[in-house]
Amino acid sequence: MCGDGVADPEEACDGPDFKDAACPSFGFDDGELRCSDACAVDTSGCSGTETCQDGRDNDGDGAVDCDEPECAEACADMCAAPVALPDPAQVTGDTRGHAIAESACTLGGPAVAYTFTATTTGFLDVVLTSHTDAALVAVLRRACDAATELECGGISGGAGVDNRLTVPVRAGDSFYVIVSGADGSQTGAFDLAVQSRTTVCGDDIQDPSEECDNPLDGVDDGCSDQCRLEPTEFEPNDTIATANDHTAPFFATIDPANDKDVVRVTVPSGPTALIAEIADVTSADCLNRRLDTIVEILDARGERIASRDDGGIGLCSRAVAPALSAGDYYVRVTANPGLEQPAPYRLDVTLVTEVCGDGTATDGEQCDDGNTTSGDGCSSTCRFELAETEPNNTLAQANAYSDPWLAEISPARDVDRVTVTVPGPSSSVYVSITDNLTGSCMRGRLDSYIELLDDDGTTVIASDDDSGEGYCSFVSADDLPAGTYHVMIRAAEIAPDATFFYRLNVTVL
Repeated sequence: MCGDGVADPEEACDGPDFKDAACPSFGFDDGELRCSDACAVDTSGCSGTETCQDGRDNDGDGAVDCDEPECAEACADMCAAPVALPDPAQVTGDTRGHAIAESACTLGGPAVAYTFTATTTGFLDVVLTSHTDAALVAVLRRACDAATELECGGISGGAGVDNRLTVPVRAGDSFYVIVSGADGSQTGAFDLAVQSRTTVCGDDIQDPSEECDNPLDGVDDGCSDQCRLEPTEFEPNDTIATANDHTAPFFATIDPANDKDVVRVTVPSGPTALIAEIADVTSADCLNRRLDTIVEILDARGERIASRDDGGIGLCSRAVAPALSAGDYYVRVTANPGLEQPAPYRLDVTLVTEVCGDGTATDGEQCDDGNTTSGDGCSSTCRFELAETEPNNTLAQANAYSDPWLAEISPARDVDRVTVTVPGPSSSVYVSITDNLTGSCMRGRLDSYIELLDDDGTTVIASDDDSGEGYCSFVSADDLPAGTYHVMIRAAEIAPDATFFYRLNVTVL
């Protein structure tokens, strides 16, 4: 009850009870908290010096970070007032409003800077966790200028996903830790944790002296309590002739960098979808972008049936080969260039019996509308009926839009161009990319980029990456005169080699 002097769980405070909070809990240096008659915390009695990159109103004047007049210099130049961090440190920051900083790790994005001195010899961990889907990157430098860059972290994998950068360190080593947008449009709030530490098996961090690292005492997790890999593969297994039979669980490692692992899978009857997916052995390697794989599914002759670079969790791969008949098939696993070595992984294989026309789209089906009639957008074999005609990647080859418009970005870096007729004299156009009810936009398996272009096909009226559902795109434009306009579709810059099916929706009013 508000007013009884005891802060209940639903109350921020009650009289003198602030649940052990104080002015520093709210970003201030000093002062005294007050509790309102409604049991809400009043920070008007707190005071402090404005910190220009923590997303808080430190001095209580109602202005935050780059809206604060005294932050003008720091927001114009991240090196003007970097924040000193203790060891260990955990801070909240925000890149919004800050100037763009050049970096070999990014395309140039709004950035903030911190300084850090290690107190322990071993490894330095920099863990960046974005509060939003903004693509943020942690960069390690010897000094504040870009010429001293040492290491680049991976691009953040979404809100709440930890992204870890680990390097060897000696006590007394000093660094600048830069948090930057992957490009000029990527800004947002984040958590940053920085610490120096010694190597400990079982801490979920794979150090150079460890083959893997996950919680101790795990059963069938592929990693021993001494952080040594417990593989089920037998090398060499880089050809169909030397392929290992798949057993569950199947643990292996990519080592050396050009290693190929080939695994035999027997399909007992058809039609069956074969799903091959890579999972991490060291916790969160897929999400933290330390494990970046390619999965191919081959027939008995070694001909490729399906291939995916991603499609699973993070940068890990998930490939589906639909409608297979009975027989032996092969899964080949390789790594993308630049992968840290060794790279332990688990290969999961699932076989799903397909029944096209039952109204349930299995992993091997692109669609299932409850019938086996072609011409309704979903074919008699449960594949999307594409409206596009390839090639259509140039102005001269552009397809005329019709509804429904189903198409595919394939192969990697494919571009689709579509023309749209606008009646004018003052029309509104709405353009969106959707996944045709497959859920790929929300799961990140479809990450698109679109441009709406003038009738010359080169002047950009509007562009977008992910203002639609999930990772899908949406643009609009008003007051358009009569004419023929162009829509360009491709994979987003953050994953330029991605391939996917999509539906293009155009509304003209």
